[in-house]
Amino acid sequence: MSEREIPVNLRLFKLAAIGLSFLVCGLLIPGVSGEEIPVDLAGKLVVVKTLNGGSFRGELTRILDDRLELILNDGTIVQISRKSVIKVVPLEGIGKSNPYFEDADANRLIIAPTGFGMEPGEFHISDKEIVLVTSSYGVTSWFSLWAGVSLPGAVFNARFSHTFGDRLGCSIGSFAGVWWLGGSGELVLPYGIFSLGTENKNLTFGIGNAFASHPKNAAVESTNYTPPALHFGPSTLIIVAGGKIPLSSSVALISENWIAWNYYDSVSGQKVWIIPMIVFRIAGPRLSWDIGVTLPMTAVKSGIRDLDGQNDNFIPIPILSLTYRIN
Repeated sequence: MSEREIPVNLRLFKLAAIGLSFLVCGLLIPGVSGEEIPVDLAGKLVVVKTLNGGSFRGELTRILDDRLELILNDGTIVQISRKSVIKVVPLEGIGKSNPYFEDADANRLIIAPTGFGMEPGEFHISDKEIVLVTSSYGVTSWFSLWAGVSLPGAVFNARFSHTFGDRLGCSIGSFAGVWWLGGSGELVLPYGIFSLGTENKNLTFGIGNAFASHPKNAAVESTNYTPPALHFGPSTLIIVAGGKIPLSSSVALISENWIAWNYYDSVSGQKVWIIPMIVFRIAGPRLSWDIGVTLPMTAVKSGIRDLDGQNDNFIPIPILSLTYRIN
């Protein structure tokens, strides 16, 4: 049986095995029950995240051996056990009247993740363009899992993250997936991403190389042909650049731009996709949603064309996504 003839259910079994392996490995890694809190945060505005999913925003007045004390916006003084604290994040000032910004989907731009990791136990469910449903889970502060399913196929992702100092986050990981719409095949996309800044205000750059099933033979010379056997190998080099800047206490502007160089296309040979995206994110501690637009285009020998590379009828595509943070 050739690779092309492998039934879809066997491909799904292989993908499920990969995803289960990621999950088992992650669960064997010990979680983080707390963190060292810099003394110089005393007197500053912070967000304190706790193990039970709590989020407290206010001025950190005292850092004691067993507890933290905060003054909330309404003047209430609260005490939080150090054992329950998983993260203390300094709040960034956004104008004199909007000192707070908190995003339920802070570790992602529009599609790509940032260089910053997730919190232990953090769990998201997202719906993108109605047809794509994804979920992500922070196993530890430096290891997270992501999975998505839609009509064309399904994808898993495992990601390792580390923060260097207070302003640089780096992630490495890999997507692994299958598609079954219009044929079938596999996809593996290892990548590296780094972000300068913080979760809520950053510049992010990434690079990855996709390995996928594609024809072995050269470009097709006529429309009457038998599809060649598929070969799994390097397919597309992807470069991502973007950033995020808060505009108010609940709105951020996010840009994410892709350049994807397809080494080989069965019809037109080499092809470069250019995909600029921009959205406004309406953010909150539990629910965040994006509304924006993308204008995908293709660079071919004859010039800049639309996504299929055949004409110059550029059509903007709306972007709409919703993310809910369960924990």
